[in-house]
Amino acid sequence: MHDNDTESRPVEALRVWISTQSDTTVVTVVGEVDYLTAPRLAHALDTALLLGARRLRVDFGGVSFCDCCGLNVLLEMRGRCLDAGVGFWLSTPLASEVERLLDLTETGPVLLSEPATTQGPRV
Repeated sequence: MHDNDTESRPVEALRVWISTQSDTTVVTVVGEVDYLTAPRLAHALDTALLLGARRLRVDFGGVSFCDCCGLNVLLEMRGRCLDAGVGFWLSTPLASEVERLLDLTETGPVLLSEPATTQGPRV
């Protein structure tokens, strides 16, 4: 196999960190979220939830691209947070590419709505 037989592209590093602001755990994400980097995002969100987050805000302002793998991570975590009684939302502003993904998939209303309060786990 020759080097030209497979197309390669540089992978933009995804940076993710967790912080606390008042009663909210913030997961800040910078870079591109795709099939290669979505597991890193999932791990950070899992960690935030395991550390006892009661409100989990995902700062996606530094994300320049997100594909369906990243969207699936966000939707799965939102469901887990709902089950655990943890508020979950994406903060704005978002890159136009991310806004377009949310518009096309009609997931913006569920991911961008900041919960008023947390209610405890669903039973």
